[in-house]
Amino acid sequence: MNFERITRIYREETNKSTLTKLEADFYDKMNAYFEDLKSRANKEISKDAHSSKAVMLQDEVRKVNQKRDQIYRARERKIVLMASSRVGGTDVDIKVLTRNEKALFELLVGNLRGARSEIFAGEKPAPKKAEAEPVKKVEKKEPVPPKKEVKSEDPEESTAVIKVLEDIPAFAGIDVTYELKKEEVVTLPMKVARILSESGKAKVLEISNP
Repeated sequence: MNFERITRIYREETNKSTLTKLEADFYDKMNAYFEDLKSRANKEISKDAHSSKAVMLQDEVRKVNQKRDQIYRARERKIVLMASSRVGGTDVDIKVLTRNEKALFELLVGNLRGARSEIFAGEKPAPKKAEAEPVKKVEKKEPVPPKKEVKSEDPEESTAVIKVLEDIPAFAGIDVTYELKKEEVVTLPMKVARILSESGKAKVLEISNP
């Protein structure tokens, strides 16, 4: 990973409507490069903040930080469109996605399918007894972290309290954006909680009916 590659990918993503194929751990590599760049810049600044090398590295840190954000934003928009196309019955190629992006894609598809079912078929996800059973075990055997309330997309929809098992990239609901961190305990709409539970990314602790 280097500045030239990040710049090339940034140009491709902002100028094309399709996604550039990236390796599964692309973001890991880019973030590692960024942290190393910051470390080198700080070392030069400690020697002489006004030296040409220190100034050059600081400028590169700023540019890489901007470009990695713009790369993700550009790809995020395209992934949302891909998820919508998949739900609409169009075949899409997810081989171009990174590992993190595939997780985001799956969550988006699940949310969009759930919303479509409710709108066109009047279906409302029903609580599952199997998901409700862990409540007593969790309360007895492990302390529950402070619960974070997340705004429900539908005030009349069933909700569930979940424990997040791994960091989950930001993903969009109908009119809410979720960003969940490992070990958080949050309240979510039932359909979102079900998707996270079935994908092994969260554990349901409690289910509330409207």
